[in-house]
Amino acid sequence: MKAYPITEGEMSDLFALSWKATISFTFAGACLGFSIDLVKDIALSSGLTKMVAIISIGASIASVGMAVLLCFVGGHYLSKRGTRFDEIKEDTEFDE
Repeated sequence: MKAYPITEGEMSDLFALSWKATISFTFAGACLGFSIDLVKDIALSSGLTKMVAIISIGASIASVGMAVLLCFVGGHYLSKRGTRFDEIKEDTEFDE
């Protein structure tokens, strides 16, 4: 088993990237859940005015867009973290 030397700063950076990705994916899930709940409420409601229905559907579409954007942001942070891991591995030399 190989042990890679990681400084305190590198460890903090890796933790921060993981934390940012987690938060991004969490909010993406919340946005998607909000959108699904809003569409369900519209479908089950009766007597909505046309304007309320249009605004609600617009909010639902915007929420899905935000969820997609947040998923890309989370994926970007995970990619940066993976790249940082690779850099640490490449910079490390072991005596065989």
